[in-house]
Amino acid sequence: MKRYSFFLALAILVVSFGLANSAAINLAHIDGAWDDAGTTKIVPGAVVTFYMDYDNTALAPDTTGGATNGYQVYIDNDANGPDLGTSFTPATLDYTVGGVTWGIFFDAPTIFSFSADGADIDTVAFGGVKVFAGTGMPPEYFTDAVAISSGGVAEGDFLCIDSTWYPTSGSWKWAPGGIPAWDGPFCFEAETPPCLAPIVNNLPGAPLQEYHCDAFNYQFTMIPDPNDGSGATYPDDMEWVSVSHGDIDEFGNWTYGAAVTEEGSFAVTLTVGNGNCTKAYDFTIQVQNHDPVLDCPTGLAMTTGTKDFDIVATDGDDCASLTYTVLSHDLDGASFVDNVLTLNESLAGDYVIEFQVSDGQDTDVCSVDVEVKAGSEYQIEIGCIGSETGPPYQGQYADVPVNMTTAVGEIGGYNLLIAYDNSALSFQSAEFGADYSGDNPWEYLNYRYGANGNCSNACPTGLV
Repeated sequence: MKRYSFFLALAILVVSFGLANSAAINLAHIDGAWDDAGTTKIVPGAVVTFYMDYDNTALAPDTTGGATNGYQVYIDNDANGPDLGTSFTPATLDYTVGGVTWGIFFDAPTIFSFSADGADIDTVAFGGVKVFAGTGMPPEYFTDAVAISSGGVAEGDFLCIDSTWYPTSGSWKWAPGGIPAWDGPFCFEAETPPCLAPIVNNLPGAPLQEYHCDAFNYQFTMIPDPNDGSGATYPDDMEWVSVSHGDIDEFGNWTYGAAVTEEGSFAVTLTVGNGNCTKAYDFTIQVQNHDPVLDCPTGLAMTTGTKDFDIVATDGDDCASLTYTVLSHDLDGASFVDNVLTLNESLAGDYVIEFQVSDGQDTDVCSVDVEVKAGSEYQIEIGCIGSETGPPYQGQYADVPVNMTTAVGEIGGYNLLIAYDNSALSFQSAEFGADYSGDNPWEYLNYRYGANGNCSNACPTGLV
């Protein structure tokens, strides 16, 4: 036999009316229930609270207390049913009239009896003793809770409440006199309600867009779902249950810091609930990213050995972390430390290197020719007079070309010291060569006669 635990705490209003039928008791409403198109049903497994309307129709308060009859709660089903159990605790709610708080429940609660269907207790009757203080029960109408049950009733069973009697009186009689009018009994079927989860009423109509360096932030709001089309409603205890990306606080403020690897559009699932059921909502976010861009050199030049080059790349995201990587090369060695490219080659020749920069998601690739020369990084050659036109005669003028034959980097300026035999030659003047007097002229050219240094007694006879 399937068993269910069902625990009940009951509190009863005890008053004494001087006249019979000077009070009316009615069932006002139930917590843990829902309205199925006009029929009240309770939620299986939920906490159930009965609220009673009490109307003291007497013209004056009554302070009479004592032992009283009360209520019975029972399970109504076709088979040996769920067990109500034998553990009960009285409720302790109070009510206030005219600024005075009145304790309306038993001072000495008593369970009158249990009755069983087979091995299970399916009916509990209870009442107790009430002692009024002060002016007693006022002639007022009020509503308060009188029974709270927990543990739940199984799907398809009925939970009932009715008046009961204390043996051997045989009637529902509130001591010492007066029989209040009662509109019971009431029975309520346990049936799972349809999901009436809250409604998120401001889902973004378009994808939320943000760069990965800046956190997403959006304020959601929700309202109770009053009706799902069947007329079913029940009290909402709305909450933000979960979100698939980021965090959402109790006020609906959602934040999310996306990673650069999440670039693109995808759905975020937001789940809300009300203690009875949940509902998931999807909205779309678009994580944006600025691509890294390499300032690709037109060529790299070096002499045999090792040389470092600073490689420059830009990225529009202020939090971007750029990684430089060599993809391929035909040199002796090539590697990056941060953005510094180190090349190594022992033989002169022409080579190719390919490298990239990445922000963790997107890349930019650069392929560069590398020219490797032997010797020093900058090489100067003084031309040989007469090699093409024949040797000059004594007393004639001749141009002596001074050429830079090798340079593995840019030149911002230079100083040359040229020595000659002034017994055979007489220096006249110097001027720019053709390569640096056209579209890319040097800023100035100065020359001087004689020694301009500290060469002591080893100075050549002619210096310029």
